Amino acid sequence: MRIGIGGLHHETNSFSNIPITKALLCDRALVGESIVNTMTEVGQQSATVREAVENIAYLAALIAVNLSVMNLLPIPALDGGKIFFLMINQLSLLLFRKQIPAKFENYIHVAGFILLMGLMAFVMFQDVWKLFQ
Repeated sequence: MRIGIGGLHHETNSFSNIPITKALLCDRALVGESIVNTMTEVGQQSATVREAVENIAYLAALIAVNLSVMNLLPIPALDGGKIFFLMINQLSLLLFRKQIPAKFENYIHVAGFILLMGLMAFVMFQDVWKLFQ
């Protein structure tokens, strides 16, 4: 191949700059070894990908379990708070033969929701503040 740069011509071989390619083309043993090394590397990479997928699935399961446990805490505005109010309402029916007014229950849930959102905003701003310090 002839390459011309500014009037100067230079003869070059495209494989002379890549000694590994030249060796692979000339030696069949190296070609076989190269294929085996490539297959081994692909096998190792697939094992790494499999482990990464397993770790992601484990993390997703851990988040789901933690979220379900947190959701069942007896905090107003969460499912646990609703279950707690159902039990209190049943206890009120058994003891006083009177239900807790729905209006009162709604006020409690709204107050719990506002406190929960305030706590989440406080934690978020604390994290952002630490990030910039």
